[in-house]
Amino acid sequence: FPSHDKEACESNTDGFFSFDLTSHATEILEAGLAPSSFNFTFYTSQADAQDQVNAIANPSAFVNTQVNSQTLFVVVSSVDTNCGSTIGSFTVVVQEGVWLMR
Repeated sequence: FPSHDKEACESNTDGFFSFDLTSHATEILEAGLAPSSFNFTFYTSQADAQDQVNAIANPSAFVNTQVNSQTLFVVVSSVDTNCGSTIGSFTVVVQEGVWLMR
C-alpha cells in the first residue's frame, strides 16, 4: 500500500522525537478508504510484524529508538472481519531544527 515517510522537526538536536503513529493512518491507506474501518498495529521490525508479536505499546507516543530515522512496519486489517492483514512500512525521520546564535 502507499505510504509516505513521517517527518518531524526537533529542537533539542538529539535525533529523537515522540511520533503519533496513529495520525499517519490516512496516509497509509489508499485514497478513499476510511481509517476507521481498519485496525493499525505498528512494529519496529518486519519479523515482528509478520509474526504479529511485540507491537509498539503506545503508537500515539512512539519515540524512535534509532537516531534520526527508523523504518517501522504496520499491519492493517479490517475492523469488521480482522481479515485481510497487509504489512507495509514507512520511515520516521527526525529533522534537526535551526539554531541561531545570540
